[in-house]
Amino acid sequence: GMLLSLHEQRMADDLEYQKTRKEELLAKHKEQWGKNVEEKKRISKLLDEKKKFQEQLLQRREEQYRAQEEAMRADIAARRAELKAQRVLARKREYVRRCREAEELRLRIEEEERVKAEQEAHRKAEEERMRILDEQYAKQAAREEESRRRQFEDRGNAYQPRRGGMERDDYRPRPEGDRWERRQAPPATAYGNDRAYPREDKW
Repeated sequence: GMLLSLHEQRMADDLEYQKTRKEELLAKHKEQWGKNVEEKKRISKLLDEKKKFQEQLLQRREEQYRAQEEAMRADIAARRAELKAQRVLARKREYVRRCREAEELRLRIEEEERVKAEQEAHRKAEEERMRILDEQYAKQAAREEESRRRQFEDRGNAYQPRRGGMERDDYRPRPEGDRWERRQAPPATAYGNDRAYPREDKW
């Protein structure tokens, strides 16, 4: 009976042990399951945060890309506008240059025509002055010839016209240039003698 009692006691202890062990395992399993659930929640939360971060990052990058694209487009537009403005400015400068060259050419032609007109006017004025001097010379020469003729006749000498006539170079303009005067020659010793009117190269 004692062995049976010990056997029953052992079986009861085994059952108790198994029951306790089972409860411990269940408690550990439940605890582990709870930890797993918390870990899953934590991981899920991390994944959600990661996803949100990635979405925000992608959004920021998209905004940056758009801003860069807009900046590039604005820069291209500005460059095109600058090139267009440069072309317009170049055309304006070329137009101004051509106008300036045309104006310089016009002024140069006008100046040449003015100089030419002045030279022509001076030439005509000189010709008119010489014509007047020639008239004065002719009148002066005629007066001197007439005076010479009267002197010859008064002295009873036969009048001999001056051989070769008078030369205009026998006269020179006064400083004011409007009258002729006789060049001073040595006094003549005899009328009608050519020595009374020496040649210019003998004076």
